[in-house]
Amino acid sequence: MKRIPLAVNAKALLFPLTGIGRYTRQLMEQIGREGAFEPRYFYGAWWDARLYFRPPMDADRLRGWIKKLLPGHYRLARLFEQQRFTAGTRGKGMALYHEPNFIPYETDLPTVITVHDLSHLRFPETHPRDRVKMLNKRLPRAIETASRILADSEFTRREILDVFRPSPEKVIATPLAASGIFHPRTESETQPCLTPLDLKHGKYILAVGTLEPRKNLITALRAYRRLPSALRRQIPMVIVGKTGWGMEKFQDEFNALLASGQVRWLGHVPEESLPMLYAGAALLAYPSLYEGFGLPPLEAMASGVPVVAADRASIPEVVGDAGILVEPLDERALADAMGSLLEDAVYARALGSRGLERAAGYSWEACAARTLQAYHQALGAR
Repeated sequence: MKRIPLAVNAKALLFPLTGIGRYTRQLMEQIGREGAFEPRYFYGAWWDARLYFRPPMDADRLRGWIKKLLPGHYRLARLFEQQRFTAGTRGKGMALYHEPNFIPYETDLPTVITVHDLSHLRFPETHPRDRVKMLNKRLPRAIETASRILADSEFTRREILDVFRPSPEKVIATPLAASGIFHPRTESETQPCLTPLDLKHGKYILAVGTLEPRKNLITALRAYRRLPSALRRQIPMVIVGKTGWGMEKFQDEFNALLASGQVRWLGHVPEESLPMLYAGAALLAYPSLYEGFGLPPLEAMASGVPVVAADRASIPEVVGDAGILVEPLDERALADAMGSLLEDAVYARALGSRGLERAAGYSWEACAARTLQAYHQALGAR
């Protein structure tokens, strides 16, 4: 049977992977295995049959330079990309287009979009003003014209239906999953990664997320500061994530915590290091204010690591009773939850086992199956 040509915007794979990049790669890797569709990836200036597993050298640095030299680079780049996208879809005979990052390019093709969350509406103060303005302007039309809309969770699906009122059959929840690289590991397995970082297996708290207000890592740090000093001397807090937008007002406080030596910021880590950092942690602290899904708690649970997370948005849907859920702005509640896991090994192991069971209920195969269903519905809607 001839495979159906599928256009996919894969620009998120050009830079160090955040949530949308990881979603794109995991999903498309699975879609490629299924065989019904033949993905062709659009990388902004060129098309490729290859799904990138490592970003091209210096791509992130180049983007930084462009931002500085061309303040209006988004609008100019989008015009250029639109031309390249249109030429490519016509020249390559595409039948369907999947936009995994909210806003699609203009096209006559039946289009499937993924809307990961509505944080720009619920927490606009946690985004750059230009991004909020762009999404407010473009997302309503994208939802109106899309053939099908994918949502990362049932929570996000309900948000889309409540805010934009599309036909319910257009919006399909496609829950994400942890990659197979996230699983429990022994001390001897994590040691080659942890020893150069001066970390010990089971002897640190992990926090994962871009340093930006919505991830609320500053509250995790303040909660950590409430733990007994003797415990903090034994158990550092380790933060994995690149610098984002809007952390300026917390910078002095953050720097002071780093200077204490008890908080360590690793920045963006190599992809192969992240599973080791999860598996070696005593627990994951994830007090994000709003998530459309929230992969880090699921990745930690798949690694057998207990989770303390926010009781907001989609996170309770993902974590269920397999983690400790707290009010994300309550430093004391967060500190108490972390302390209970650090001081009660039996409880921590039990919660880790419960998380493993829950994480096993999510798979990229299931996500891809629902996505393929949406693809066929989009083709049939024309």
